[in-house]
Amino acid sequence: MPASTDPTNPDEALAKRLVDSGHLHSQAAIDAFRTTDRHALPRTVPAGSAPSAGRAE
Repeated sequence: MPASTDPTNPDEALAKRLVDSGHLHSQAAIDAFRTTDRHALPRTVPAGSAPSAGRAE
């Protein structure tokens, strides 16, 4: 399924916010957020429970 780029699409809006805030970097991750139904994503993740991304600055 191709990624949506319609700014009124809630999945696209979420992906755009995450890219603009610096949380998403790779095209694969951006595409995943655009194509994954939002109800499939966790609502909250307790602080400190997510693994470190370990990406170089």
